[in-house]
Amino acid sequence: MFPREVSIYVRLSKADQRGCVSESIRNQKQMLLRYYRQQEELACMPVKVYEDDGYSGLREDRPSWQNLMTQVIKGYTAAVLVKDLSRISRNQLYLSDICDRIFPKYQVRLISLGDSYDSNTVFSNLLALRFKNLFYAYYSKDLSRKVKAALEAKKRQGEYAVARAPFGYRRSGERWVIHPGEAALVREMFVLAARGESHTMIAAKLQSKAQKQTPECCIYPVKVGRILKNPVYCGMHVWHKYENNIDWKQRGKLLAMEEWKVKKGTHPAIIPDALFAEVQKRN
Repeated sequence: MFPREVSIYVRLSKADQRGCVSESIRNQKQMLLRYYRQQEELACMPVKVYEDDGYSGLREDRPSWQNLMTQVIKGYTAAVLVKDLSRISRNQLYLSDICDRIFPKYQVRLISLGDSYDSNTVFSNLLALRFKNLFYAYYSKDLSRKVKAALEAKKRQGEYAVARAPFGYRRSGERWVIHPGEAALVREMFVLAARGESHTMIAAKLQSKAQKQTPECCIYPVKVGRILKNPVYCGMHVWHKYENNIDWKQRGKLLAMEEWKVKKGTHPAIIPDALFAEVQKRN
């Protein structure tokens, strides 16, 4: 008979990483291992730590969580320890399915220290647990709406919410300024494209020039294609190119160009509007 194990699951999302130190992976593991060692009925079993660092609680495809669930289904897991139930999921329906159906089916004990919940204890407050589940789901959706609203306000004011400026520009505070060497390459790309040259031909012609300016700079056909389609080089600030959904399975949907939001004059143009329009006709 194979020995059943105690599974410790820790998760830290990118949002958590910007928060307090107590939410760190290291502290979660220390707290849960300390509890495991103090419980005689658990400490007599082998323990394994499953760690998902940088994964949202709205996602179910976290690699370590999926490995843990595989062990559960195989019957290798006797108990799962978490800091709080939001580590498992911030999706209320999925979390309820785990607590009410899957873990009981495979006789897995669930212990959440922060929620004072132990599925082996008849006095565990299931009603309070349901309210916490609902709060976790609401918190994630509300936080997402607030972040989107803040970013939208910044973009409408001409501020840039991206870490790096596009090729041809550099950041100067909250604005973009032209990088002379890269801007010259961008202009040449558009001129060659207007003459009917392909992305591959343009990349081949400009690669040696680019490396003379910056050794690590690489001009390749896909990069040329992206630059030639980007209205940012006409001095237009473009956002809302993608539409993200709170449901991770539908995130990052690329919108049609007519749905993009554009504001003119927030940074200097590298090429004239007429040249950009001419290239778009040819591509």
